[in-house]
Parts: sequence; structure tokens; C-alpha cells
Amino acid sequence: MCGQAGLQGTRQVWGGLILGDIILGGNGVRITEYNQLRDEVEKYKVGDTVTLTLLRDNRQVDVDVVLEAM
Repeated sequence: MCGQAGLQGTRQVWGGLILGDIILGGNGVRITEYNQLRDEVEKYKVGDTVTLTLLRDNRQVDVDVVLEAM
């Protein structure tokens, strides 16, 4: 699921963990906890594009994600 959305999940390498993307915001709204992310995504419908602001490899990046049905 993460790969389809362009997100990088946490992975294990040589017995250690490499942290994946950390979601910082969605469509310009700052996200600090899961409930905020859920509430923000619920404003949109399947097929809409949401721009997520992520912390990836100590850099802030924006990734466009097209919402799909679960």
C-alpha cells in the first residue's frame, strides 16, 4: 500500500530499522497525530489527490497521493 502511494515504510536492514516517511501535513494542514490525518483525509473522496508533506531522510518533501477505496 505504501509503495502505491509513493510512501516509504519502515524497513529492517542488517538487524536494524530504517524509519520510513513521517507525515507532517496534508494539503497544507499540519498533522501532529493520527486523528488529525484521518480527519483531513475524510474531507476528500475516492479519486481526489491529496498532497502529503513528509519527513524523508531528514528532508521535507511533498508527495501527491490519489485516494483509493479500501
